[in-house]
Amino acid sequence: MPHDTFDQTRAQNEHIVFSLQPHWLQLASASANALLGILFASTGLALHLFDLAILSPFFYVIALAFETRATYLGVLVFNQEILLSNQRISHKTGLINRNTEELRLSAIETVEIRQSILQRLFNSGDLHITGRGSSDLYLRNISNPLHAKQIIETQLEAFEQSSDAHTRYRSTTG
Repeated sequence: MPHDTFDQTRAQNEHIVFSLQPHWLQLASASANALLGILFASTGLALHLFDLAILSPFFYVIALAFETRATYLGVLVFNQEILLSNQRISHKTGLINRNTEELRLSAIETVEIRQSILQRLFNSGDLHITGRGSSDLYLRNISNPLHAKQIIETQLEAFEQSSDAHTRYRSTTG
């Protein structure tokens, strides 16, 4: 199920507004690591075939390191879910273990964008969402972070307006 964690924990009137996507560069990085692993394994095999077998283990170890990193990056990309609802932001990661970080919209203080030069060129970046107290949500390598920030802030404004209207209604009826 695409949003199983969200569906299991959502409030009655809560719905998904936006799903933030990891940038395609994360997948490209995993693919590049996999290709480098294959290249080093092939080189190790070629050295073994051409009577330079003493160097082969070195290339096999490097190939294993690249393949391990490619697997790790692939798991990160495909097992991450970042959802913005009308009441909270939820960040779920994990393949076997599930880690879920949530920040209620009522607790958000700031939404900051952090981009390196390379991230600016490829329209990706990190979102740092600070909440009251010591709660922070750090979302790395998000696609189109300016648009994501705009959507979050629009949702924050809508949430604050609905909270103000609810407060005004309670004060006039109570």
